[in-house]
Amino acid sequence: MNGMKKTLLVSSAVLLGVSVLLALAYLGVAPFSVKVGMYGSESSRHMEYRFWLFTGAVSAPILAGEGESLVFKMDAEVRGGYLIFEVVESDGAVLWRDHVRGSETIAAMLPLEEGLYWIRVRGMNARGSFKVSWLLVSGDVELGVPP
Repeated sequence: MNGMKKTLLVSSAVLLGVSVLLALAYLGVAPFSVKVGMYGSESSRHMEYRFWLFTGAVSAPILAGEGESLVFKMDAEVRGGYLIFEVVESDGAVLWRDHVRGSETIAAMLPLEEGLYWIRVRGMNARGSFKVSWLLVSGDVELGVPP
């Protein structure tokens, strides 16, 4: 095989590989994160981000004590793609999940057992913003809105 054919073959293989990765990113099933124009902030009780393109995940740990419940609220503005909001147990099992397209507010209260949990927001070719706030409460309380 001469040098020209070898270069053409390698170039074709690289182009095919890049095309496949871009297609996976567009479909939201890429094995990597794409965060274009993403900025925001996190604390021990909130996450807030704006993004031009978000495929991937951001998460925050929550350590629940005995008898505590998680109260959370999410505001999202999604102008393309979608977001998946999840509460995940330490073993990876999803305790709660909701999909967000468009403009939506979600609020809920989940009783938890003592242990480590994660609040996770996954973007699937999403454009827009979200803000998630949460707190842990003890005993029986009415659903409230975290600060």
